[in-house]
Amino acid sequence: MTRIELEPHDDVITAINKLRNIDDTGVEIFIPADSVLLTNGLNLKLLKQTIEDLGKVLHFEVETEEGQNLLDLLEDPSQNFVEDKPGELTEAKSFFLSTLFSTIKTKLRLPSLHVNFNAKLILILGIFGLMAAGFAYKLKADHRATVRIVVDSQPLARSVSIKVLEGSNTNADSQTLKGIKVEKLLTLEKEIDTTGEKLEGDTATGTITVYNKTTGSITLKKGTKVIYKEGEDDLTYKLEDELTIPAMVPKDSSDPASVLIPGQADAQVEAADIGSHYNIDDSETLEIDDYKKTELVASSKEKFTGGKSETVKVVAEEDLTSLSSALLTEATSTAEEVLADSVQKSQEFITGSTSVVKQKEEYSHDKGEETEKVKLVATYLVYGLAYSDDDLDNLVNSLVDKYVPEEFEVSKKDRDVKVEILGATDSSVLSSTEADLQVTIKTYVVPRISEDSLKSDLQGKKPEDAQKVLGSLGNIKTYELKISPGVPFLQKVPGDTDKISIDVVKEN
Repeated sequence: MTRIELEPHDDVITAINKLRNIDDTGVEIFIPADSVLLTNGLNLKLLKQTIEDLGKVLHFEVETEEGQNLLDLLEDPSQNFVEDKPGELTEAKSFFLSTLFSTIKTKLRLPSLHVNFNAKLILILGIFGLMAAGFAYKLKADHRATVRIVVDSQPLARSVSIKVLEGSNTNADSQTLKGIKVEKLLTLEKEIDTTGEKLEGDTATGTITVYNKTTGSITLKKGTKVIYKEGEDDLTYKLEDELTIPAMVPKDSSDPASVLIPGQADAQVEAADIGSHYNIDDSETLEIDDYKKTELVASSKEKFTGGKSETVKVVAEEDLTSLSSALLTEATSTAEEVLADSVQKSQEFITGSTSVVKQKEEYSHDKGEETEKVKLVATYLVYGLAYSDDDLDNLVNSLVDKYVPEEFEVSKKDRDVKVEILGATDSSVLSSTEADLQVTIKTYVVPRISEDSLKSDLQGKKPEDAQKVLGSLGNIKTYELKISPGVPFLQKVPGDTDKISIDVVKEN
């Protein structure tokens, strides 16, 4: 059990707050002889009841006999503390004030007060006065009037042709509607496999022996062609250096009838093109360009090596053209949706009015460049035509007004407006700057009622006077007036016209 010693000036609210902070289920509280709690037994009763509500067991300890008498009375159920001696409070008064001050202290965080009954009563009246003023202010703020007017109506259906023109103004006489240019930059990209092919590789090289069958020496220039015939194909090689082949000589110089031996010289040659088929074997016969075999002939001294080739993918002209065409098609088909999404909520985009202009194209590779894939990033300016919903409504109203009798107007409610884009034909236009539309409106004609004038006539009037104003309206079926809140001193139409709502509805 936790023991708490109260100070003489601790009132019932302070004591309760001290007890709330104790975690122990049992509490022993010491009350000094001069404690303000002993001025009335209801203080102890309220303290005990609060602790029991918190689920705690409370035990009192007092110093004086008078305090003990109060505790004895607290335990006696027959006692109700209604004694009303001079300078003291009855049980009802004390309980009321204790509870009130407990609420004030909890909500407003007021300090403990030690005042007499009159001071407390003044404070209470002041609080109630503030509450009443706040309540009255809220009532005034919520003061509103609602007028519902039911009118007779006649159906009206008309179909009109209008032309939307960029840069023009809305005009009922010429039946033109102001066109709004909508434009946006659109960037797209696409990558495809390349279709071009190119042969790459190395050239074959080798050594040949050139035989001179003439009686004079022959000099061959660098680059002279040496040809190996392989079936119907000619494999061409070139001399890497200048070469001189001596003339043929007799085998036995002392014998005039001796066999002639061709002069010979070795040379390095390189294939004129790449490919492994240039790697010919040794002892193959080759011809010398511009010479007959009876004059010059060559033979491969060894097997040629180094020749190889492979086919690689390169960018073809058709690849670039295909990418450009594909992205332009995509931009054209995408532009419609992009422009429709970019218009404001109060605007309508005219489907089919789109134009696309190519701004820039950037390819990842040039024509002939070796690569497996090629990509194009392209930027387009897409633009089209739109119009404002408000402009269309105003134009339609102006066009159908001539069909409306005097003192009547086209209803702003229960109206159905359908717009049909006529398209590009012999008799209509559809482009990014001009479009022909067919507009069909189905609505109702209702009596003309100026809501602003009616509000001015109603403001500040008593209900009976307001009803006279409403009853004087012509061409209406019935009306209903509601004033809220329903308190006696606010049974007038508000003086502020912003707090008056008027709803004009047609008869079902």
